[in-house]
Amino acid sequence: MKTYDEILDDHEARIQVLEKTDVQLIERIEHLIKQMELVAGWIKWLIITIIVSLSGFFFWYIQNIPMKG
Repeated sequence: MKTYDEILDDHEARIQVLEKTDVQLIERIEHLIKQMELVAGWIKWLIITIIVSLSGFFFWYIQNIPMKG
């Protein structure tokens, strides 16, 4: 059977691996959040551009409707 020291050393090694993995995961999540913020900004400007374009088309269309009479 393993002694308590061996068991504790094994647990310590496992904890160190988990801590390293946790740090790597946190870094990846932070990078992903930054990328999502950039994408959200691009989507916001895309929506604004579409709304402005449709508004311009609407006003152009209203002005070019032939008048009867």
